[in-house]
Amino acid sequence: MAMLILTSLPGAVVGLILAVLFEDPLKDTAARVVGRVRRPNREIAGEWATYWGVESDPTSSPTARVTTTTIMTFSLQHLRSRVTGRDVERSAAGITASLKDETFLTGTWYDHTGERYQWGSFQLWWSPNGQGMIGKFTGKDSRNHINHGIWLWARKEHDLLKLADIASERGYQFDDLEAFKEGIRTALSQTSPN
Repeated sequence: MAMLILTSLPGAVVGLILAVLFEDPLKDTAARVVGRVRRPNREIAGEWATYWGVESDPTSSPTARVTTTTIMTFSLQHLRSRVTGRDVERSAAGITASLKDETFLTGTWYDHTGERYQWGSFQLWWSPNGQGMIGKFTGKDSRNHINHGIWLWARKEHDLLKLADIASERGYQFDDLEAFKEGIRTALSQTSPN
């Protein structure tokens, strides 16, 4: 019995030494392999329905204080951590952003539709199910009016109403949540045949 222990002891010691020496490289390799595996519904590329609402305050543009009734559809492309996108219908609005930890999309936006051009920055939180993003934007227009508010992105435009409720539950402050949701309903009735 003692002989068996003595003969297996060097093998165990060598195994322990090898495990300690290669622990970090093995963890790094495993992390890279697991990182390449995409979770279901977590591809940011594709089409997104977007809706925003400007928060009222004295610095907001007088025209922007009116609740929007527009849903824009953005087509996003994703290469590494960089995400770019444009409004599908007009191509006069777009974003350039970085995706951090597959959770936060942070970047800049521009909108050259209408008589004034606008630009600014934003940050969106990407929901774990991959079907919606909720966040805030800030920016200014060509007449130096500063605007800021809540921006919702959904895979399906009818999910924008659910996202407004989720945003409220997560602590996003709306001037008037029901007015915000009524704006979404109005926009949906203008864009959907249903």
